[in-house]
Amino acid sequence: MERQWNCMSIILTLNDNNKDLTDQEAKLYIKRLLSALRRKADRESWSYYIFVGFSRSNQKIKNERPHFHVFLYGCPCRTIEHWISNYWKPAKKSRRESRGIATRKIIDRKKAGYFVNGYIRGQAVFTREQKTDDLGNISEELKAYEVL
Repeated sequence: MERQWNCMSIILTLNDNNKDLTDQEAKLYIKRLLSALRRKADRESWSYYIFVGFSRSNQKIKNERPHFHVFLYGCPCRTIEHWISNYWKPAKKSRRESRGIATRKIIDRKKAGYFVNGYIRGQAVFTREQKTDDLGNISEELKAYEVL
């Protein structure tokens, strides 16, 4: 059976122990998570695209804590999402320190069409062109902007 690509939305919130972190320190946590995910994905042969946005504002709670909005498009998506959640908030018996709370939601692939079709596939083409150093001809219109 062939694995399917799916979309997930995850919000990774820092817990009260980490609420006084600066933005740079909070971003280091997510950088470590992404590095660990990259290593795990290489070992397990996972394929994924991940987008992370940083925020401090929260409409429901007055106390603002750093949190990250994560959009995951991957295969196997559930397995990757489960690994991210366990990394962010490990089991109670684990020696690793809990970073906070992980809230997740499955996104219908039809609703995520912009990210999947436009951004991911477009970015893949752009990256492939960058690696081959063939970015094509710059249109006259873009050359005019470069002059300005």
